[in-house]
Amino acid sequence: HGKTSGIAKCRVETIDGTAVAGEDYVPLKEVLTFQDSEVEKEIFVEIVDDNQWEPDETFFLKLCILPEDIGTVLLGRVCIMEITILNDDEPGILQFKRRGLLVQESIGTALIPVVRTNGVDGIISAKWRTIDRTAVSGKDYAGGEGEITFEHGESEKNIEIPIVDDFNAEKDEHFEVELFEPSGGAAIGQVNRSTVTITNDDGKIFRSAE
Repeated sequence: HGKTSGIAKCRVETIDGTAVAGEDYVPLKEVLTFQDSEVEKEIFVEIVDDNQWEPDETFFLKLCILPEDIGTVLLGRVCIMEITILNDDEPGILQFKRRGLLVQESIGTALIPVVRTNGVDGIISAKWRTIDRTAVSGKDYAGGEGEITFEHGESEKNIEIPIVDDFNAEKDEHFEVELFEPSGGAAIGQVNRSTVTITNDDGKIFRSAE
């Protein structure tokens, strides 16, 4: 606005908001020079794509008058602009690959596969825990809880549960493993529980009491 004749200068610089210079965008501080009759310029700010999910973040562009131009160049009402960086990373959905798994008592360690679908951007994790059913933690398997973490680009990993081989003939027993509390922008899918059935392979025939 105002006169467009002659040369006019101003400084433009970035200011952190929730977005941080060097991490989320490349900081900018430069002088804009408008030539005679020039009324518009474009400013380019490089955005850093870190492949890690995070909330939308903001930073600001500010126009300032150069000390030598005070009194000859004026700024309009809009001299600060807020810029929002929209997150477009897809961290994915975590769930068990199967609703159930059959393992022999002598297997040593049961490997329970967890898959990551709908995106593999960034580092994500979820907590897991075992739930006793007919199989009892400490007697039939080494249960508990833990956390499974997927690095950027990973799409499948296993939860490892030690199985106790007691060499006794017994009925098949089962327990469950549950996924909960995802982090890193991930979500838990529909298959958030998997049932692990331990089959007896002690070479003896189990007979129920008559």
